Amino acid sequence: MQEVFIDIHTHLESAPPPGSMAIRNIRLRHPYPIIPDNDLFTIGLHPWDTDEMSIDFDYLTKIAGMPNCLGIGECGIDRLRGTDFHRQADIFKQQVLFAEQVKKPVFIHCVRAWLEIMKIKSEVSTTVPWIIHGYRGKASTALQLIDKGFYLSFGESILSMNQVLSDILRKTPEDRLFLETDDGKHSIQEIYQAASEIKNIPLAILKDILNLNFNKVFKINGPSGMAAKD
Repeated sequence: MQEVFIDIHTHLESAPPPGSMAIRNIRLRHPYPIIPDNDLFTIGLHPWDTDEMSIDFDYLTKIAGMPNCLGIGECGIDRLRGTDFHRQADIFKQQVLFAEQVKKPVFIHCVRAWLEIMKIKSEVSTTVPWIIHGYRGKASTALQLIDKGFYLSFGESILSMNQVLSDILRKTPEDRLFLETDDGKHSIQEIYQAASEIKNIPLAILKDILNLNFNKVFKINGPSGMAAKD
């Protein structure tokens, strides 16, 4: 079966383009969001929302048990927006431990808190994958994250052909890589094409690699058969 373009993290509610599949991010907020019956999604308390609410774990357990819920997040720490840093860190840790309990990968939003995120990972005993979405940090930080077992997902910022970011993407191991649209205006196909050129990998091979990563991380055989649009 032909491999598909996988958009690992998007906020768009529309159907993914033909030949692709997407994991939609749902922010846990009041009133509770509408949960899709069939679309793949993640759900979590975003650090921007930690000043408004705490986590209803009974509700989250119910939603996380749905077969089309593939991860917890995006959650994390943002030093530039949201409530008190310590509250953000505490709620992030709660969600990480919950993700371990329900055996779902963690999708991470991080702004100027890389050391804290890595420290929490070293403190808690987890086996589920941790995915940094929309990575735009420093090269040295990327290397530390990769060394500690994180996956890095890149978005439309790679289209700017920024030399530093391009070099980070080029050096990211193929088995630690994902691509996403987030809330951007460019298609996942455009982002794949840019990544293919930056890493000097044929587009078809890049699709194969990311499909394998998807299967490994989410323990799903054949994303081409799940929510892919012909």
